[in-house]
Amino acid sequence: MKLSVIVPVYNEEQTIGEIVTRILAADVGDIEKEIIIANDGSSDGTLRAIDASAWRGDLRVQVHQNSTNLGKGAAIRLGLRREYHPRRVDEGKNIRWVDGLDALYLLITCRLMR
Repeated sequence: MKLSVIVPVYNEEQTIGEIVTRILAADVGDIEKEIIIANDGSSDGTLRAIDASAWRGDLRVQVHQNSTNLGKGAAIRLGLRREYHPRRVDEGKNIRWVDGLDALYLLITCRLMR
């Protein structure tokens, strides 16, 4: 089983590092995990914070962005488009998205999935 976590962000320079670190640290047992960051045209230093993070080279973390702010729904759709590439649809995945520091919700969800 694979868990895909879509993290829609807009001007999250101060929090993106902690959000992704918490998700990566979440104990989900033997469930494969990936994080899809959908940056919705942030105008602060969010992209710099992502590029400077310790997890930036982690293959489980993907970063995609809209060139302008189109809203939370558009950011989620951006993440879903990247997730549901036609060659990957049949992999049987669970998809969640989190806002802000909702990583706690993710932890609870993952524990329930075991």
